Amino acid sequence: MYAVTYLINNIACLVILSVLFHRKNSSLNHGTGARLFQSLIVAVMFYVLLDLLAGLQENDAIILSHTMTGLLNILFFDASYLVSYLAFLYGEYQIESGILSNAKKTALVSIPLILLLFITPLTLRYHFFFYIDEGGNYVKGPLYAVLLLGAYGYIMAMGIRALYKGTKKKNYVLHDRITSLSTFVIFPLLAGFLQAMFTGISIICLGGTIALIQESLSSLDAMITTDSLTHINNRTTLVQYLDRMIAESHNGDSHCRKIFLLWMDMDNFKQLNDTLGHLEGDRALIQFANVLKLTADGYNSLIARYGGDEFCALLKVSDETEKDRFIEELNRNMKKPDIVDPKYHLSTSIGCVEYDTTIQNIPDFLRIADHELYRIKKEKKAGLS
Repeated sequence: MYAVTYLINNIACLVILSVLFHRKNSSLNHGTGARLFQSLIVAVMFYVLLDLLAGLQENDAIILSHTMTGLLNILFFDASYLVSYLAFLYGEYQIESGILSNAKKTALVSIPLILLLFITPLTLRYHFFFYIDEGGNYVKGPLYAVLLLGAYGYIMAMGIRALYKGTKKKNYVLHDRITSLSTFVIFPLLAGFLQAMFTGISIICLGGTIALIQESLSSLDAMITTDSLTHINNRTTLVQYLDRMIAESHNGDSHCRKIFLLWMDMDNFKQLNDTLGHLEGDRALIQFANVLKLTADGYNSLIARYGGDEFCALLKVSDETEKDRFIEELNRNMKKPDIVDPKYHLSTSIGCVEYDTTIQNIPDFLRIADHELYRIKKEKKAGLS
């Protein structure tokens, strides 16, 4: 009976994962995150296949030699380490930790994986993690808990680091990513706990498959709400957030914080495009977005690209001085050569409007901010003439 359950569950997971991989592979997105996710799907498929063989063998549906049983269990745990490691890297990419862009940090976090891959085969001889007895049965060793830590450690580390990152970076997008990553962590861990309790049936593969499906759906949501060039929020997210904010304010849920909308555009952007070309113009937009992300770190804020060279920042602050500090940091960061290439000469004009309940709808709020930006730009031109 359990053998049939293993067969049905794992084959169903393999079919679902194959479809998911095909969809991801056929998409136009071939960036780092997409490649990591595809690698993770392949690793999970390999794990599911090994789990299927182990389940059938455990339930006496297939008979393996003593050597093949040992090899199967070694490969099974190696696959679990690899899945956990790839999930960690994917999580680090999503929370923009910078580990993947630093070769030394990437090598450092790979050390536990390398050690586990090297040490685990030795357990068949020294029996510290597990061993296969004369009857071909799987027996846990005294350091079995260390084996489980290796199998789930990277995933748990990913969850902890995402939550820690969330306490430092309070913008709206990262909260959505943390929510997505938390379910990405919870499903495999919960399935692993249930699998340990009910060893005769296949549970953990279902948990991993559900986690990948959920993360894939979250990625689709992110594509809808994220600007494809700068990878910050787009106009859709800004409008959704404004709608929620206005509803909270009218319901008296603003928690006595001031709300400012900063409407920005890049000075002399048309001239930059005309002199350096549109590709350089795109790079300048990306660098400006990176400045916004850096500046928003530590503020209760949402940043978005509205369109073209127009960007927005929504700030929920305790007083106006906090808003002024944000603007000062933004201007200061644009002058740092390690952040922005000096050839772009980046600067911005900012129209700033404080929200109050007399503003009844989103178009009015955006229009007021746009008019304030126009006034600021007009004053700048008058000052130069």
